[in-house]
Amino acid sequence: SLDDWTEAGSRVSVALVARSYDLAVLRLRLCAAKDWTEYMEEPNEVGKLLADVARKSNTELPGNIHQVSNLRMYAGDDMYMVKPNSMRFWMRTAALDDAEQVVVDIEEYRRGIR
Repeated sequence: SLDDWTEAGSRVSVALVARSYDLAVLRLRLCAAKDWTEYMEEPNEVGKLLADVARKSNTELPGNIHQVSNLRMYAGDDMYMVKPNSMRFWMRTAALDDAEQVVVDIEEYRRGIR
């Protein structure tokens, strides 16, 4: 769904970069179409990965990330989505809602709102 919002010659690569019994972390990266890769999974420890992302993005993590249903963090060219492992957060309708929020974030960033 995000590919519809990208500029010509760009694609969004998605990777599952960490997963625990209750949380999963996706990394989305806007890249040139020639550098685009299929969906992949990279095994990482959730806590360590989130600490690394928070440090790179100068973002303070909420006290209990389990209470945040859709946490999005931006670090350089990457966006990380932290989502509960419950099936309702991984349905197509949830993915479309996520895509809409990402587009809003990007548009706000472009206009200097964030």
